Amino acid sequence: MTVNIRLLKELDSFIKQKSTGDPKRFASKTGISVAALYRYLNFIKQNGAPLKYNHLRKTYYYLEKGSIKIHFTAEEYD
Repeated sequence: MTVNIRLLKELDSFIKQKSTGDPKRFASKTGISVAALYRYLNFIKQNGAPLKYNHLRKTYYYLEKGSIKIHFTAEEYD
């Protein structure tokens, strides 16, 4: 899966604010299809985020405070 980092950060921001709406609304807010949204949500989960969905509030949220970080790790050359 090719990941759009800017989109990933946007999804993370909505999730942290607990303001995603249901999947259809969340996809609409971010300009992607519902299918693409589910692929990104699965990617987020597979990378260790404790992502859940609250059916009453109709929002995705993290069970723990945190955010997605993408970083470079330096290694020594051989």
